[in-house]
Amino acid sequence: VLNGVLMEVEKNVLKFTSTDGFRLAQRVCILKNSVRDGVAISIIIPMKALQEISRIIQQENYQDNIKIMISKEQIAFELDSIYLISRLIQGQFPDYKQVIPKEGKVKIILSRKELLESAERASIIASSNANIIKLESAKNQLLISATTANIGNVSELVDVQSEGTLDFPIAFNVRLLMDVLKNVDEDNVVFTLNSPSSPGVIIPKENKDYTYVLMPIRTIS
Repeated sequence: VLNGVLMEVEKNVLKFTSTDGFRLAQRVCILKNSVRDGVAISIIIPMKALQEISRIIQQENYQDNIKIMISKEQIAFELDSIYLISRLIQGQFPDYKQVIPKEGKVKIILSRKELLESAERASIIASSNANIIKLESAKNQLLISATTANIGNVSELVDVQSEGTLDFPIAFNVRLLMDVLKNVDEDNVVFTLNSPSSPGVIIPKENKDYTYVLMPIRTIS
C-alpha cells in the first residue's frame, strides 16, 4: 500500500494522501460536484497510474475536467479521447491522521527559495553523514547546520518570522526536505515544529490545501 496513493472522497471534498514511512504528503481539492449518490470513497491507487495521468495532462496541456469512474477493483480516468484503466491496490492504508500534528510549539514563516538554497548548500556536507542537517531557531532567524567528521561543517542563518522559540536542534534528512521545497509553487512556506522526536509540518503560506509531514532523525547529540 505504500506504493500507492490513498484517494478519499466525501461529498465534494477530494483528498490524495501518500507516505513512505519517512514523510507524508496530502493534497485537498474541492470538487465542482459531489460524488454520485453521496457515497464516501476510500481507495488506494497505484503510484504509476497517477504518474501516467500527470504525464498525459502535462504533455497534452489538458485544461478540461477529468472524469473518474471507480469500481471495487478498478479505477478509470477519461480525458476526451484518452481512457486509462488501472487496478486498485487492496489493503489497509496507514492511519495517517495520527501522524499529522494538531498543533505546533514553533511556527516559522520563511522564503521557500531561501530555505531551499540554504538546504542545498548544507547538503554538500550532509551528503557524507546520512544527509543529516539540523534546524534551530533564534529570534527571527533559523539556523541550518550540518557536520561531517574529518570533512567539515556548515552553518547558515535564514531570516524568518517566528512564533515561539525552538530551544533545541531538530535533525532532518536534507534530501526529503528539499523535495517538498522544489515542488511547492508559492514564495513563502510555514514550517511548524514541536520537538526532536515529533514530525515537522510544511504548508504553503497562502494556499493551505497542501500538507507535507517530515519525520525527524534521532541523533546522539
